[in-house]
Amino acid sequence: MALIIKVLGSGVISNTTLTDIYLATQTSAVISNLRVVNYTANPAIMHLYVKPSGSAYNRRIEKPAYTISAGGEYVMQDVVTVGEGDKLQIALTGTSPTASYMINGMERE
Repeated sequence: MALIIKVLGSGVISNTTLTDIYLATQTSAVISNLRVVNYTANPAIMHLYVKPSGSAYNRRIEKPAYTISAGGEYVMQDVVTVGEGDKLQIALTGTSPTASYMINGMERE
């Protein structure tokens, strides 16, 4: 079986509520890369979590209140594994925060 790294998700976040940016549906996955680009003129404060399936609580996977500078970029340094039903979640705070993101990795077939 070949391993194929592909785009698992991408989009734009412009709100301050916790948002699901990846859901492992009917499979498990290895998230090998996550990039978040702040394209506003103000710093954005990022909160990044994994929420295990069936859990009422999410787990932080980056230091609390990680600041992405104006026009800056965050690149996840560690690989994250998720099981079926697990979610990758993000929230941004700051003055009119808006960022784009791209998630790369492998899903189990």
